[in-house]
Amino acid sequence: HFSMMVRPKAMPATTVVFLPDSPSAAQITFAKNSVYQQRLISVMKSLLQGKRPKSMGEVKVLDSKGIGFLQGNLTLVKRYRGTLLDAAIYRFDNTGSHNLTLAPNQFYRAHVLAVSLSKQDLLKGQSLFVYEVIAHQGGSDEAAK
Repeated sequence: HFSMMVRPKAMPATTVVFLPDSPSAAQITFAKNSVYQQRLISVMKSLLQGKRPKSMGEVKVLDSKGIGFLQGNLTLVKRYRGTLLDAAIYRFDNTGSHNLTLAPNQFYRAHVLAVSLSKQDLLKGQSLFVYEVIAHQGGSDEAAK
Protein backbone atom coordinates (compact mmCIF):
# COMPACT_ATOMS: atom_id res chain seq x y z
CA HIS A 1 0.00 0.00 0.00
CA PHE A 2 1.26 3.47 -0.82
CA SER A 3 -0.03 7.04 -1.03
CA MET A 4 0.79 9.79 -3.46
CA MET A 5 -0.03 13.50 -3.33
CA VAL A 6 -0.82 14.94 -6.75
CA ARG A 7 -1.32 18.59 -7.69
CA PRO A 8 -3.00 19.12 -11.05
CA LYS A 9 -1.32 21.62 -13.36
CA ALA A 10 -2.43 23.03 -16.69
CA MET A 11 0.27 21.43 -18.85
CA PRO A 12 0.65 18.40 -21.11
CA ALA A 13 0.53 15.28 -18.98
CA THR A 14 1.17 11.57 -19.10
CA THR A 15 -1.01 8.96 -17.44
CA VAL A 16 0.95 6.59 -15.26
CA VAL A 17 -0.61 3.29 -14.20
CA PHE A 18 0.92 1.28 -11.35
CA LEU A 19 0.33 -2.45 -11.74
CA PRO A 20 1.12 -4.87 -8.92
CA ASP A 21 3.10 -8.03 -9.65
CA SER A 22 0.38 -10.13 -7.99
CA PRO A 23 -3.17 -9.44 -6.85
CA SER A 24 -3.45 -7.78 -3.47
CA ALA A 25 -5.58 -9.07 -0.62
CA ALA A 26 -8.03 -6.22 -1.32
CA GLN A 27 -8.32 -7.28 -4.98
CA ILE A 28 -8.88 -10.90 -4.01
CA THR A 29 -11.52 -9.89 -1.45
CA PHE A 30 -13.21 -7.62 -4.03
CA ALA A 31 -13.32 -10.46 -6.57
CA LYS A 32 -14.80 -12.86 -4.03
CA ASN A 33 -17.34 -10.26 -2.91
CA SER A 34 -18.29 -9.52 -6.52
CA VAL A 35 -19.11 -13.19 -7.13
CA TYR A 36 -21.03 -13.31 -3.84
CA GLN A 37 -22.99 -10.15 -4.68
CA GLN A 38 -23.82 -11.52 -8.12
CA ARG A 39 -25.14 -14.69 -6.48
CA LEU A 40 -27.35 -12.65 -4.12
CA ILE A 41 -28.67 -10.68 -7.09
CA SER A 42 -29.26 -13.85 -9.10
CA VAL A 43 -31.20 -15.51 -6.27
CA MET A 44 -33.32 -12.41 -5.64
CA LYS A 45 -34.02 -11.99 -9.36
CA SER A 46 -35.24 -15.59 -9.59
CA LEU A 47 -37.52 -15.10 -6.59
CA LEU A 48 -39.01 -11.92 -8.07
CA GLN A 49 -39.62 -13.72 -11.38
CA GLY A 50 -41.39 -16.60 -9.60
CA LYS A 51 -38.64 -19.08 -10.51
CA ARG A 52 -36.68 -21.52 -8.38
CA PRO A 53 -33.17 -20.11 -7.90
CA LYS A 54 -30.44 -22.15 -9.63
CA SER A 55 -28.65 -24.65 -7.38
CA MET A 56 -31.44 -24.48 -4.79
CA GLY A 57 -34.04 -27.04 -3.92
CA GLU A 58 -37.55 -26.24 -2.81
CA VAL A 59 -38.34 -27.18 0.80
CA LYS A 60 -41.94 -28.17 1.43
CA VAL A 61 -43.82 -25.69 3.59
CA LEU A 62 -46.22 -27.67 5.72
CA ASP A 63 -49.08 -25.93 7.52
CA SER A 64 -47.46 -22.50 7.74
CA LYS A 65 -49.19 -20.38 10.32
CA GLY A 66 -48.80 -16.63 10.13
CA ILE A 67 -47.20 -14.63 12.91
CA GLY A 68 -48.08 -11.14 14.05
CA PHE A 69 -45.58 -8.73 12.56
CA LEU A 70 -45.74 -4.93 12.53
CA GLN A 71 -49.43 -4.16 11.92
CA GLY A 72 -50.17 -7.36 10.11
CA ASN A 73 -49.58 -11.04 9.66
CA LEU A 74 -46.50 -12.66 8.05
CA THR A 75 -46.92 -16.14 6.54
CA LEU A 76 -44.22 -18.31 4.93
CA VAL A 77 -45.27 -19.26 1.39
CA LYS A 78 -42.14 -20.88 -0.14
CA ARG A 79 -38.68 -21.81 1.03
CA TYR A 80 -35.57 -22.77 -0.92
CA ARG A 81 -32.33 -24.26 0.37
CA GLY A 82 -28.89 -24.10 -1.16
CA THR A 83 -25.39 -24.90 0.00
CA LEU A 84 -24.51 -21.40 1.23
CA LEU A 85 -27.76 -19.48 0.88
CA ASP A 86 -31.41 -20.06 1.64
CA ALA A 87 -34.33 -18.07 0.26
CA ALA A 88 -37.88 -17.51 1.42
CA ILE A 89 -41.07 -15.91 0.18
CA TYR A 90 -43.54 -14.58 2.73
CA ARG A 91 -46.98 -13.06 2.35
CA PHE A 92 -47.59 -10.02 4.53
CA ASP A 93 -51.27 -9.20 5.16
CA ASN A 94 -52.20 -5.75 6.45
CA THR A 95 -54.64 -6.69 9.21
CA GLY A 96 -54.46 -3.27 10.84
CA SER A 97 -57.01 -0.49 10.56
CA HIS A 98 -54.68 1.86 8.64
CA ASN A 99 -52.84 1.93 5.33
CA LEU A 100 -49.14 1.08 5.61
CA THR A 101 -45.98 2.16 3.85
CA LEU A 102 -43.34 -0.50 4.38
CA ALA A 103 -39.62 -0.55 3.66
CA PRO A 104 -37.41 -3.60 3.09
CA ASN A 105 -35.25 -2.75 6.13
CA GLN A 106 -38.27 -3.43 8.38
CA PHE A 107 -37.98 -7.11 7.45
CA TYR A 108 -34.26 -7.59 8.16
CA ARG A 109 -33.33 -9.84 11.08
CA ALA A 110 -30.42 -12.08 11.98
CA HIS A 111 -28.92 -13.90 8.95
CA VAL A 112 -31.07 -12.07 6.36
CA LEU A 113 -28.76 -10.78 3.62
CA ALA A 114 -31.23 -9.21 1.16
CA VAL A 115 -34.91 -8.23 1.18
CA SER A 116 -37.26 -7.09 -1.55
CA LEU A 117 -40.97 -6.25 -1.40
CA SER A 118 -43.55 -6.73 -4.16
CA LYS A 119 -44.82 -3.23 -3.30
CA GLN A 120 -44.37 -0.75 -0.47
CA ASP A 121 -47.74 0.95 -0.08
CA LEU A 122 -50.41 -1.30 1.34
CA LEU A 123 -54.05 -0.42 1.93
CA LYS A 124 -55.78 -2.01 4.90
CA GLY A 125 -56.80 -5.55 4.01
CA GLN A 126 -54.24 -5.83 1.18
CA SER A 127 -51.25 -8.18 0.94
CA LEU A 128 -47.74 -8.04 -0.44
CA PHE A 129 -44.91 -10.51 -0.86
CA VAL A 130 -41.60 -10.33 0.99
CA TYR A 131 -38.60 -11.97 -0.71
CA GLU A 132 -35.58 -12.82 1.44
CA VAL A 133 -32.12 -14.23 0.79
CA ILE A 134 -30.76 -15.73 3.99
CA ALA A 135 -27.34 -17.01 5.07
CA HIS A 136 -27.61 -20.80 5.20
CA GLN A 137 -27.92 -21.98 8.78
CA GLY A 138 -26.69 -25.53 8.36
CA GLY A 139 -28.61 -28.76 8.29
CA SER A 140 -28.70 -31.22 5.46
CA ASP A 141 -29.27 -30.07 1.90
CA GLU A 142 -30.60 -33.55 1.19
CA ALA A 143 -34.03 -32.43 2.40
CA ALA A 144 -34.11 -29.87 -0.40
CA LYS A 145 -33.57 -32.43 -3.20
